[in-house]
Amino acid sequence: MNASTGFPFLTTKTSFQSIKTMVKPREVAVAIPVEILPDPHSSSTSNITADRLRIHLVSSRKHATRYVLPKGGVEAGETSRQAAVRELWEEAGIRGVVDSSTAVTISRTTSAEMTVDDHKPHKNSPAKHADEPGFVPRARYTGHEVPLASENAISDDWPEAHERHRKTLTVQEADKALAWRQDIHTIFTRWVSGIPQDK
Repeated sequence: MNASTGFPFLTTKTSFQSIKTMVKPREVAVAIPVEILPDPHSSSTSNITADRLRIHLVSSRKHATRYVLPKGGVEAGETSRQAAVRELWEEAGIRGVVDSSTAVTISRTTSAEMTVDDHKPHKNSPAKHADEPGFVPRARYTGHEVPLASENAISDDWPEAHERHRKTLTVQEADKALAWRQDIHTIFTRWVSGIPQDK
């Protein structure tokens, strides 16, 4: 093992950048399942504010009394958004709009702006702390705004119904419920920052 890199197959001439190209974080898609409540005074969708939104969270498998946004690894052959929609169904039993181009856009924050690296290192990361050269995160999370499907959005039976339960919250309530999970909370707060403010 090379003492300077910690890798048995690397020489001192191998740069940390080369190591980072060999060690990749797991790509994880995060769904922000959002329901738009009807406005009794208007049918317009041009200026949807936070008070009309409801966020659907699921219980964590590791921490049963806490809640998270549905999330999971991106599988071969699917986009990050497709993975987010799939995980939303598997974990929460909620059908989301697959094609973002056909959905109402609520937050101006893009998915690129909702990409967050895990603060924990990859098991083969040459550095163990995020502020050190060569650090490779364990996972890279990308958030996706996923409006609920217009029909039959919420099912009573879904793949993980036996191990998770759902909770529907206001934006403010969801923000508090997610505060325990740093990476997911960061994605959510960035999404919230792009929602038009109440006039």
